[in-house]
Amino acid sequence: SSGEIQDVLGDARLLADFTVFLADVGDDKAIRDLWNLELYRHNDEMACAAADELDEQWQAYRTSPTGLGNFDDTREWEPHALPAKDILHKVRSKDIVDKEDEMYAFAVAAMVGLHVATVCSNLIDGHRVDHSPFGDEYDELLAENSRRYKIPVAGSAYSPKLIWNEPFMIEEFASVLFAQLRSYCGVTDEEYMDSLCRIDFEFIKFGSNSKSGEFFFFSYDQKFLLKTATPGEAQTLLHMLVDMRDRISEEPRSILGRYMGLYRLTMAGNLRLFFVMRAIPAVQNLGESRTYDLKGSTRNRRAKEIEHVGKDLNFLDEVGRLELAEAMAQQLAAIHKADLRLLRDHHIMDYSILTIIVDSNDPCKTKDARSRIKASSADKMPMVSLRGGISPAPAGTIGAMGRPGAPPPMPPLKHFTSAPMTLQVPRPGGFVGEVPTGTYGAGEAPAAKSPVSAARPSGDNPHTGIKSAGGNKTYYFGLIDLLVAYTKYPKAQFHGTQVLTCGQAEKSSRIPPRKYAERQVRMFRGICGLPRDKGDEDVFSDSSDGEASSEEDS
Repeated sequence: SSGEIQDVLGDARLLADFTVFLADVGDDKAIRDLWNLELYRHNDEMACAAADELDEQWQAYRTSPTGLGNFDDTREWEPHALPAKDILHKVRSKDIVDKEDEMYAFAVAAMVGLHVATVCSNLIDGHRVDHSPFGDEYDELLAENSRRYKIPVAGSAYSPKLIWNEPFMIEEFASVLFAQLRSYCGVTDEEYMDSLCRIDFEFIKFGSNSKSGEFFFFSYDQKFLLKTATPGEAQTLLHMLVDMRDRISEEPRSILGRYMGLYRLTMAGNLRLFFVMRAIPAVQNLGESRTYDLKGSTRNRRAKEIEHVGKDLNFLDEVGRLELAEAMAQQLAAIHKADLRLLRDHHIMDYSILTIIVDSNDPCKTKDARSRIKASSADKMPMVSLRGGISPAPAGTIGAMGRPGAPPPMPPLKHFTSAPMTLQVPRPGGFVGEVPTGTYGAGEAPAAKSPVSAARPSGDNPHTGIKSAGGNKTYYFGLIDLLVAYTKYPKAQFHGTQVLTCGQAEKSSRIPPRKYAERQVRMFRGICGLPRDKGDEDVFSDSSDGEASSEEDS
């Protein structure tokens, strides 16, 4: 039903379409009222007042042929066969034989859902500029709220006709904050859509983590990784999001992993949370390289010969320390320490520094290193080409049709991609209700202190490559696995390990966040060739939340 103004809160496609209609008629006051309705939906008095203010415009929208009258018009989609015919049987089949078939169906649904969410949020937030009336609570509202998009079988002006018989829904969490993060990381909307929403379904890569049971996909160009998330991980990410945004705005060279979006797909009764991350550029067409997952611990930190990513002990044996100029080493260590302060303040542990080494001379110094170089150069995940012979889409736009004179509000149809994603059904009810289902205002992102568009040149940035002192090696760094909070379970693990190892638990991976951060700071300074600082023994004792001095005893 779309008879009441409150319907825009249940389907953000309507919210986007109504916003475009109001912008076309130049009603800035109504756009502000719609913003208030969305943001204050849980405040009955304010929501009702905003709805009353919008009643006249809503009735005009409902009856206008350039308003709700074209909402279900799918004519622009008709020339485009989506998806390719040679994979239709996979997503339509009732006899699913293996997980790969399920991943195809999920990838197609996520592709469409990501497109709808990204385009609609662009339309909504592009007309919202001044968020000052919302005051100091604005950032909190951004992180707490979400938008829901219904994807119908018959299609609409914002989504293609589905190739299965059940509608689905996608929820987009904290879209404004993630859009700001993408901007600060130099990721344009065009790049995001081109990588994740293509109509040609080319080269989707599937992978899984055998320990956790999680699945992930890389985008066809390997720029982005889509990975499943548990409810706890999603909640942790939302709690950190504002501080992450501010940190990357302040220091674009931050080693923190780049989270680009958080979504929940509801399909055939299953809920699947997933997030999108920007891959370290080094993973794209590196050729021969060595990769290490470094935590700063030594207990059980040696990779097996069949594993293509080394661990702490492998690094010590095969590399020892990085060949960095002292000034660059000091800069790297300072950036890393500031990043870890953020993680410490959010009680995060068990993260790693993904370190990739590309040697233009002879990278093969040991048998184990040679084996890992060979493995990391090979394609470790099955690559499936889904080229369906779809002709290039003509220039043109999706949705918001029938609005003469309005500029094209959406990316060209050619930016419609099948994305890398991960499958995992969250714990029943674990996420529902934990994140309020309200929505948030938009507005301009805080000004970045160092423009992302003027990214620091290669040779100076951990994400794009730092040259060794001799110039023959390039190092890439990224902090990964940032969503493991020090909750009751890891606390119990730590104390249990203390007993089993006769007080040696601090050599393990899972230790209290302050100790974890301090240990990794010492390790990273060491591999950068720097001496131990006097303050290394207690580098985070000044944490303001009060837990730093007591967490080890809890």
